[in-house]
Parts: sequence; C-alpha cells; structure tokens
Amino acid sequence: MKYQLIHQDAAGKIKDSCNHISFLAFVKHATFAGINTPFFPLLPFRYLGFLWEFAPSFSQSRGFRLVPELASDPTETAYISNRIGRAFADYFSKKIYGAKYTHSYECAMALKGHSISGQRPDFYCDAITGQFAVEAKGFSALNVSDVRMQKYKKQSQTGPLQVHFSVASVSYNLYQSPKIKFYDPVNENIEYDSDLNSRLRDLYYWSVLEFIEAASHLSNEHEFSDYKTYIIRHPFAPIKKILIHRAIFEKNWSSNDWLESLKRNNEESEEFYIDVDGIGLAK
Repeated sequence: MKYQLIHQDAAGKIKDSCNHISFLAFVKHATFAGINTPFFPLLPFRYLGFLWEFAPSFSQSRGFRLVPELASDPTETAYISNRIGRAFADYFSKKIYGAKYTHSYECAMALKGHSISGQRPDFYCDAITGQFAVEAKGFSALNVSDVRMQKYKKQSQTGPLQVHFSVASVSYNLYQSPKIKFYDPVNENIEYDSDLNSRLRDLYYWSVLEFIEAASHLSNEHEFSDYKTYIIRHPFAPIKKILIHRAIFEKNWSSNDWLESLKRNNEESEEFYIDVDGIGLAK
C-alpha cells in the first residue's frame, strides 16, 4: 500500500516522502504493537482477527476500504482507523528512530510502580540505547492541521516515565490515500532504563512463545537462515507461516548482539516480512 510520510524532526525540519508498506508488514505491526504479557491466550485470535479484518480492505494501489455496509457508521470507522494508526506508529517508530520494541505505556508504568491514572501516550519504545514515547492516532479525515499536531505532541510528552524524546504519530486520509504525520519534540537527556527495558523485553518474548505454542506447530522448512518457521494450525488462516529468530526460541534474547545484526529489508517483499524484533510472517 502506498503512503505519504510527513516527518518533522527535532529541529523542526519537515521532510515529505512517499513509499509503500506490504500487507505482511502491516499485519505484523498491528498484531504485536504493545503486547506485554506472557499470559495472553487470545493473542492467536488477535492475529487471525487482523488477517481476516484487513485482508479484504488492504489495497496495494490506494487506501484502506471500509466494509460498504458499515462505511457510514462513525464508531466502526473510528475503531478501524485507530487500529491502523497504532500499526503505522509501531512501523515508523522502528523505521525512523530505530526502536526494537514498542510496548504498552501502561504496562511500563505498572512495572515502575506507577498507578494507571492521568494523561499518558500510547507506546513506550525501546531503541536499545534509549527510550521514547509515542502518541498514536488514526483518522478518516482528509487532513490534520498543525494546530492539532501540537496537541498530540503535548500528549506524547505526558506520563511519568522518563524518555529521551517523544513522538506524535498521526495517520489520516486512510480510506483514500494514507498520510502519516510523524512529529518529534525533544526532552532532556536522561539515562537508559536498563532494568525496565529488560523486564518489558522478557514479557514481550514470553507472550510470543505462548502464542507459538498455542496456535502453531514447527515446520520442517528451512527457508530463512537463523529462523524457524511455525505453521498456524487454523485451516482458514490466510497467512500461516510465522518466522521466529533462533535467539527467541532458544530464550537467549537478553543480549543485544543478535538484535543489532538484524537488517530491515528496505524493499519489503509481498512474500515475507521480518521485523527488527526477530519476528516475521511469510506466505
């Protein structure tokens, strides 16, 4: 799917670019963004739900398509738009600022002993050497003004967790020609929170292993070096192959060496997609 990215960096410089995202990439980011519990038995259903929900609405040449019978329902449109906005926020947090993990901000708050109250952004992202927060929005509106972007930027800076910077990621015009404004204000220098990020990483990968155990079986295929292929058991799953890096299934994810060795495929294939966290999908 084609998209337009409007990226404003910390210095206020705006860069406008166009590119595309594959269906596999979109579903991967939509499914795993913000997952932070090792006991999430419904994660396989979430994955299958996104596959079935977005397969008929994902267009390679234009924006998303709403189900005609629900296209005039503002609640349905808002719900779908929010899901799309979260997926794009996860995607660009990794693509632009090198995040390896996009965690639920509330989960990070709970691990630090904060009560879940007050304003806060959606995501807490770990880039291995630093952490940042993201406020994610998705709209059907044809445009989002810079006045509104300032509001979302301020919300990205709320919450009690210390971050190196925060980002407002707003996706809009989703049902004609998707556009994403990715605006980055800067906060003061702080230390990297090794303990919190390590605990969040553990929760993330344990949830992935639970997902694999509950919904798939190991394949004999060896298409991708350093990855094992798991096949989703559900007979009607449109995408059955999930790729897991050996560091994950060997439970050796605490080291950063294997993460730094992962390279993003700049020309995303329609046949497979491997994310920078070592998790991928394949047809």
